[in-house]
Amino acid sequence: MLIGTLTLHTGYNEGAQLQSLALQRCISDLRPGSPAEIVDHRYPRRLETGYGPATNARQRTLAAFADGLLLSPKRFYSEDRSPTFRYVSDRYDAVVVGSDEVWKVDYVSRLGGLIKRQTNPLCPPFPNVYWPEVACSKIAYAASTGSSTKWTEMPRRNRYLMAKCLNEFVAIGVRDERTRELVLWADPSLADRVTLTPDPTVTHDLTSNATHESLRVKLASWGVDFNRPRALVIAGQHELYAEATTSLRARGVQIVSVSDRNHLADIDLTEKPIDPLEWANLASQFSYCLSERMHGALFA
Repeated sequence: MLIGTLTLHTGYNEGAQLQSLALQRCISDLRPGSPAEIVDHRYPRRLETGYGPATNARQRTLAAFADGLLLSPKRFYSEDRSPTFRYVSDRYDAVVVGSDEVWKVDYVSRLGGLIKRQTNPLCPPFPNVYWPEVACSKIAYAASTGSSTKWTEMPRRNRYLMAKCLNEFVAIGVRDERTRELVLWADPSLADRVTLTPDPTVTHDLTSNATHESLRVKLASWGVDFNRPRALVIAGQHELYAEATTSLRARGVQIVSVSDRNHLADIDLTEKPIDPLEWANLASQFSYCLSERMHGALFA
């Protein structure tokens, strides 16, 4: 049995790539002999406009990591989902949608709501590849709509399409209550079929002692001082973050930022070549961790 996953495996986001890897490994662990691979569909507008070209070592490292995942033999680099669906129907016995914010939608109203457009490059217009119309079995695992989706802005026709697609899933697992609300908004009759499921990084350990040792050497070469308390900051600019980091610095703690630039950091590693598996192990090398990212908090 061959299983495909439709997920967010590209872009400059360590957590997204880690959940893609963890889900793939979880499926293989749960069904020995049933390999899982990521369906390599990439939206050009999302990557080119939403993220842009890889211009520093971090971005190049993340791009290379995505290319090194267990991907489908064929890559689809297109806004058109139909060829991908034909490929999925022919190749896989089942497809898993998730995890992460695969069900995020973003509508902008014009002319008092008469016209509703989807213009956010990071949100492929609904219906997209994460709402598959395929012949094989469909399962949703830890799918999320995120915190900003305003689904009541969705046109009535698209609400109907969403309900139709949801009813074709043999199992609907969502990551949070907000996504459960989206499913029930689309079709209240699905109340008994939608289940809360954890992010796959919770169920599959992606840390290792070997990574800890090599990571410590790398961090020291970049100026991280292992002779004093250290705080890992995975957060951008915010008044509360500034208050916390200022308090830590006053106590002699070295502030180190990754992923998101923070002007209060003593050491800025936001452009360093840290791959997602190393990123998952970062918190093990620090005394404190301040993260505004869900996956950053999970690995801390």
